[in-house]
Amino acid sequence: MGATSMRVRDKDIEIVEVDSGGRRLLRESAGLGLSSGDRWNGIRLERVFGGAGEFSERYLLKHVVILHLTQPMESEWRWAGAGWKKVRIGTRGIHVLSARTPHAGRWFSSAENILVEIAPELLAAVAPRETHVELRPALGIDDPWIAQSVLALEDDIRSGSPAGPLYGETMGAALAAHLARRYSEVRQGPAKSGGLSSQVLSRVLQFIGDNVDTSLRLQSLADLSQLDPFLFLRRFKQSTGFAPHQYVLRQKIARAKLLLGDPKLSITEIALRLGFASQSHFATVFRRIAKVSPGAYRNAGA
Repeated sequence: MGATSMRVRDKDIEIVEVDSGGRRLLRESAGLGLSSGDRWNGIRLERVFGGAGEFSERYLLKHVVILHLTQPMESEWRWAGAGWKKVRIGTRGIHVLSARTPHAGRWFSSAENILVEIAPELLAAVAPRETHVELRPALGIDDPWIAQSVLALEDDIRSGSPAGPLYGETMGAALAAHLARRYSEVRQGPAKSGGLSSQVLSRVLQFIGDNVDTSLRLQSLADLSQLDPFLFLRRFKQSTGFAPHQYVLRQKIARAKLLLGDPKLSITEIALRLGFASQSHFATVFRRIAKVSPGAYRNAGA
């Protein structure tokens, strides 16, 4: 199946009040901590905190996954046409809220959460065989896979996104596929097997090699293969043994080894040229892949 167009520029997470129809930003009602901004296409992460409170009936414009970080908390939720329901969420518990589903809520203690907003278009892209993916709300659930994925996204932001936007977009596609499989009213079609054809793989690897020092996007790589993003991820890993962001990081380190042979280039300059946020982030990734620091690698070749 051809690639699905999925260019969704994320802004601040927006809430729509049912009574007034007015829109406002999530940050107006919650202290804002770490944020992904618009670095990823189709997903956005916000770390928020605040005291006990409540909100009247509203809905979100996109799907939102909430990872609860603090002590277990009691809350009450109400969906349109239903009464209030008590919900207890544990530390690292999960709420899944679907887009355009009116709800109200109140909670009785302070909380710190990580919110991941996911564009409905991303769920459609990872489940291309289905005509419609209806995500259903799920409150106070225990889903370690989601919790680990959300924390991995946060860690990518804190580390300066050394693989560029590709890591976050890859994790976002995997998270969307997980939601479509486990929390959707529609099942995915049967998965296709096999890797990329040699011609397509060669085209994709050439593109990565030519652009390894830029911010590569998952959708751009998927477009080269004329596949939807999630099917591309699966076939790329079957063909190379690596997820795209892992492969790109290895190519960056291979390029760094060549650049380290030029004594005129400082390690900081090499790090920035290859898209790393700082020399320390570059050194961490280099050491993990090459098993030696950049300085030691340069000295060994001197």
